[in-house]
Amino acid sequence: MGSKKVLNNYGSFDVVFKSGKGSILTDINGKKYIDFLAGIAVNSLGHNFKPLVKAVSSQAKKQIHVCNYFFSDIGVKYADELLSATGFEGVFFGNSGAEANEAAIKLARKFGQLNGGSKRKTIVTLEHSFHGRTMATLTATGQDIFHPETFAPYVEGFKTIKPNDYDSLKDAFDDTTAALMMECVQGEGGVFPLDKEWAKTAAEAARKAGAIVIC
Repeated sequence: MGSKKVLNNYGSFDVVFKSGKGSILTDINGKKYIDFLAGIAVNSLGHNFKPLVKAVSSQAKKQIHVCNYFFSDIGVKYADELLSATGFEGVFFGNSGAEANEAAIKLARKFGQLNGGSKRKTIVTLEHSFHGRTMATLTATGQDIFHPETFAPYVEGFKTIKPNDYDSLKDAFDDTTAALMMECVQGEGGVFPLDKEWAKTAAEAARKAGAIVIC
């Protein structure tokens, strides 16, 4: 039903859900499913969770979206809570992981060129990684399966190294490197944790070369 109307970018199953409660989803035919996906790890509170429904309904009565030329009271409150919890100095609000990664790539290149000259542009990423489906984050993704020729040409300035491999760090970073971009646990196509000591060594090597670390 849905596959004939919506662009088949994810290769979706032809199942149409109409309601949910907790971890259970019900399709239009009344069949029930356990939702282990949680919206690919973005809906961890479940479906029809009463406190969330109440909060969203209450906010909808006040304001839905405020243009980012301005601030909203709820946005400022959320930023304060995030900063208090993390100890960071600022937040970036985005709509997706890919958008957040695009912003991180831009910031890394801007920082690199302001502090190391115009040649400091390269983003070093890891094999088996996944960073998003935009052109830059797709290029950053260290898996050939995500780089079909039909999408080419890809964005310049990305380099991929092997994770948990100390030899791969020997020539990984130089004065053209803007950032090391890595996931502590690679989750696309499996669960591959980075070795803690290797990650520390990689981060130290990147910073020593004048690059920043996007984690």
